[in-house]
Amino acid sequence: MDALQETLKAAGFSARAGEVFGRKADAVSDFEPCHPSEEKLRGLVACAVADVFGGMGSWNDQAFDTEEAHARYEQVSARLFSALRAFTVAMLNTK
Repeated sequence: MDALQETLKAAGFSARAGEVFGRKADAVSDFEPCHPSEEKLRGLVACAVADVFGGMGSWNDQAFDTEEAHARYEQVSARLFSALRAFTVAMLNTK
């Protein structure tokens, strides 16, 4: 995780972005007692970091000028949510 934090910093991400990344990635530590493979841990970190739903200032806090834009946002949101959950389940079921 330290290497990933340094990579974010070197890429110009803010300290706040690093904090959010760290907090989301730390949730994966709950799986460590199960001794998951490195591939599984990486997949779970990817799922945790990519999950933009929930919380203040999240994906869900968007406003749109047109009904068409809002409908497209709803469509993309549903597909993203489904894809994230499907990938998380796939990662949990890998050996």
